[in-house]
Amino acid sequence: FIRLPNLILIAGFMWFVREFLVKPEFQTVNRQFSLSSFQFQLFILDVLLVAIIGYWLNDWFDRDIDKINKPNRFLVKNPLSRTKFWILIGSISIIATILSLYLAKITNHLNDLWILPVTLLSVGVYAIWLKRFKPIGNILVSLLIVSLIALVLVSENILNPLSCAIDAGFYLKSGLYASLIFVINMSREIVKDIEDLKGDQELSVVSIPSILGVNKSKNLVITLLVFSMLLELIYVWSDLSTWIEIMAIGLLLLLHFSCIWMLKSSIKPNDFRQLSTLLKWLMSFGILQLAILSNW
Repeated sequence: FIRLPNLILIAGFMWFVREFLVKPEFQTVNRQFSLSSFQFQLFILDVLLVAIIGYWLNDWFDRDIDKINKPNRFLVKNPLSRTKFWILIGSISIIATILSLYLAKITNHLNDLWILPVTLLSVGVYAIWLKRFKPIGNILVSLLIVSLIALVLVSENILNPLSCAIDAGFYLKSGLYASLIFVINMSREIVKDIEDLKGDQELSVVSIPSILGVNKSKNLVITLLVFSMLLELIYVWSDLSTWIEIMAIGLLLLLHFSCIWMLKSSIKPNDFRQLSTLLKWLMSFGILQLAILSNW
């Protein structure tokens, strides 16, 4: 119900961005983190609570579709009353708001408090309305994941290159990495939509596969994965200096090729489910590369 593997991935992603993307740049300019380790842990917890709200809202409004596509989902097998569900959502939202207020106050980020309601509104709009028109929803979800990088930069007061002595190359590198995450997640969203095509069609949900068809959607994912490999090569080109880095990037590219090969032969919903899992592993290894490239 809480998507524990996804929450671990989100927490790890934020920690890796801070330790292996931001910290090396800070060491170059002799600068310390704005948030203490404890404050950053609270910040991650706050983000995870918002993610949980998003997952629960998705499951609540997807109950009819999940009865067809994913009958093992928690709310399908264990239906909650409307009152209990919204008490859960309200309780988690209150905790997230209190955490945000506390962190904003002690870290002098009161001007950034708008991020929480905008994010909650986004996940709510996605779950209630945009899930019925999945192409826009896919883009929104991918942008929300990419925004985790921006959140870390905001927390360290380095989002604006004019406000601090951070090299412009850092922002270019961060933008490239964000583009990589966006493209991989968009690929996975489309694959999941192919997997869910039967239920979506029965309930008149519009998705990229329902518009283009399965074969053209598969070709679109292949195009995105090829573009991802190109972005990856641009991202790592100036950092490859050791054999372990070269081997790691080779493995990352091999995972891309494996996804493309598997996609070509995928026919059944279970095939696309396995491919979705492989794409999640690809994203996980893409996060791990931050440590490898920083000579961890």
